[in-house]
Amino acid sequence: EWTATQDGYYAPAMISGGGNLFVLNHTLDSTTTHTRIVGEYTVAFEDMIGTNQSDFDYNDVVFQLTPIA
Repeated sequence: EWTATQDGYYAPAMISGGGNLFVLNHTLDSTTTHTRIVGEYTVAFEDMIGTNQSDFDYNDVVFQLTPIA
């Protein structure tokens, strides 16, 4: 469990084992994004880069944020 300690804007991001940075609505290969908002306060990541390698299941990392204020 993680709690933000300061007010501000936070964006979901993931760094893969290969050192690739996955950020919401940012394309790594200029063809597709590897993050999606899949529900209210819920974000999913696709870990494979490139349209030839990706399975586009967006279930590699899924997390839900819970607003407290």
